Amino acid sequence: MISRSEVPNLLTEAVPSFAESELWREYWQDYEAEPEPLDFLLVSAFVRHLSLRLASGHRDDMEAAMELTERLIADGESYVHNLAVVGILEDLQNSTVHSNGVSPSDFETCLRPWSRWWWEEVHLFWAGKIPRIGLSGRPRPSGMPDPAAPG
Repeated sequence: MISRSEVPNLLTEAVPSFAESELWREYWQDYEAEPEPLDFLLVSAFVRHLSLRLASGHRDDMEAAMELTERLIADGESYVHNLAVVGILEDLQNSTVHSNGVSPSDFETCLRPWSRWWWEEVHLFWAGKIPRIGLSGRPRPSGMPDPAAPG
């Protein structure tokens, strides 16, 4: 299981340029002293970084980032799973992140099977077609557990 404390290092291992970015520095400058890590703000900075990188032609970062997102969804503890779905995938669909000419569909081509399923769940939720992310009843990719099942 991937734990919450592993996420910052995994983000920078997948996309090393994130650790060198102004967004990374600003996050740590603003929030390092917080008693609890503000992980959703960190992944929001990660998504903004990805959008900026894609706008400047660095598509290889997207492949690595989406591979990591898939791992966080599949192998993360519950909190990490939710961080990937609501923090990364939902932010990637947010048009305010893409004021630089990049659109959510630019990321969609890099999604892996589980992250694609969750991407579509987020879309269905914001379109008002399902009451909660994960409850569409759509067929799931092979091996993916039922998100509505207790446990």
